[in-house]
Amino acid sequence: MTQHNFSMYLNECILDECAVKSTPSAAVYSLVLCPPISQGTRYKFVRIVNDERVIVGIGRAQSPHTSLNLAEIRQRGAQLGIDEVHVLSK
Repeated sequence: MTQHNFSMYLNECILDECAVKSTPSAAVYSLVLCPPISQGTRYKFVRIVNDERVIVGIGRAQSPHTSLNLAEIRQRGAQLGIDEVHVLSK
């Protein structure tokens, strides 16, 4: 992902932040066990700090290829040092 695309991606995530926080249900996975996700699916990255869950990132799957979305989630999650991926419904 180029720097320009990543910036656009972050801006989109910021715009979607309210929608992500207001969604009541999510499937919770470890980074390794997260399944491939379809295009348009929202997710958030969570780190557990002092027994509290802290959201350290949010996003939406951009690719029509589920395996590419999973690869991007795993790469970004590893960079952020997350403990959980919360996959939200579309």
